[in-house]
Amino acid sequence: MSTKIDYQPQSKAAWKERLTQDLKNKTYEDLKWQTLEGFSVEPLYTAEELRAKPHMQTFHAWMNALKNPGWSYFQPMLQGQALDMNQVKALGATGVLLFENEQLSTQIEQASQAGLAVGLILRTPISNEKLAELQVELIQKNSWILADGISWYVQHQWAQEEAEAWLQQAVAFPEARIGFDGSAYHLMGANATQELAAMLSGMVAAIHAGTSNGLELKDLASRILFSTQVGPLFFMEIAKLRALRLLVWNLFAIYEVEPFEFPLHVSTSALFWSGKDAEMNLLRHTTEAASGILGGADQISILPYTIEKTYRQAAEKLSLDLSLLLAEEAHLDKTVDAAGGSFYIDQLTDLLAENAWNLFQELEEKGGILEEGKALLLKHIQETASKREDMLKRGELELIGVNKFESETAKHSPYFQEFSQYKPLYQLV
Repeated sequence: MSTKIDYQPQSKAAWKERLTQDLKNKTYEDLKWQTLEGFSVEPLYTAEELRAKPHMQTFHAWMNALKNPGWSYFQPMLQGQALDMNQVKALGATGVLLFENEQLSTQIEQASQAGLAVGLILRTPISNEKLAELQVELIQKNSWILADGISWYVQHQWAQEEAEAWLQQAVAFPEARIGFDGSAYHLMGANATQELAAMLSGMVAAIHAGTSNGLELKDLASRILFSTQVGPLFFMEIAKLRALRLLVWNLFAIYEVEPFEFPLHVSTSALFWSGKDAEMNLLRHTTEAASGILGGADQISILPYTIEKTYRQAAEKLSLDLSLLLAEEAHLDKTVDAAGGSFYIDQLTDLLAENAWNLFQELEEKGGILEEGKALLLKHIQETASKREDMLKRGELELIGVNKFESETAKHSPYFQEFSQYKPLYQLV
């Protein structure tokens, strides 16, 4: 007797009809989810939607042709670090993630001696001379520096002339990466749509600076680097990273540049890092790192779940262990674009890319992020950040972990010095 079951494909209309029967007092429309990104998400997607979007099939082909499986782990080295460089190397890290501080040169040298690569993110303006000095030092050590002068301009009221001068230097330094720091907008409270649009507008400014200096677009494309942070909205963050690659490739296609691989560094979120229930961060970091990997990150950094001195060393080791766990136990390092083919994630990717592209065009109509587009971007970000904060205060936004029902025995933790310039949500989440 055959045990084979012959499942017949069903149309979306048939699924919706059955769903409506099961819902009884609710309709299909009641289950739609309105996102902070500016669009609604349906509870059900099928192959029908994907067949109407042939560009997503092309995107799958690009991902499989250009991406390699696996990732490199860069351990964040924060103020008060408990583990030294040699311990970090012994525990399996490929590199370390550094931020500006008084011991920066010493840290770079120690990392080099331990055989670790360095990723350096600068979030406050420095002189072009100091930047050039750091670029030379890090290029010699097979490392990278992310100094996004455009995000400095947006955040710190940096003069437009200074941002333009930074761009000219960035494109003129032939071996240096041209970096775009999406985490700067994320930490300001931007949603995924705004973050993507801001990076696209910054990239167009870099393209204009490069071409005006006689730089070939293929050469510029080979030097691009992106870094961002991923929050606890698991599927949305996967879609954000996939949409970034889709948008970058589509933008360069306008200039007749074929799709190309570029490094994408992803860190767990400092915006949604909880100070009132530190252990809850372990849950968030696990899903955030997983969404970063499934979204196509090449390099991952995981913040410690607490910086309380008593638990600091164990917390730093757990960050390293999480990366190993996702590789050795979940085997996420074995596939390329594991989310590809998921009707839901592909729809999210496409919706997010479409909305980000529309906002990007609005910014460009205002002259771009270096002109009047900056004010429009800041307006959108401030509105989103305020709305999110209100939703958290009212208990309407539920995050991974228990942010709605607080634990009376939870361990508290102070906040990171490295991100203190931003208005954190850590006492709300």
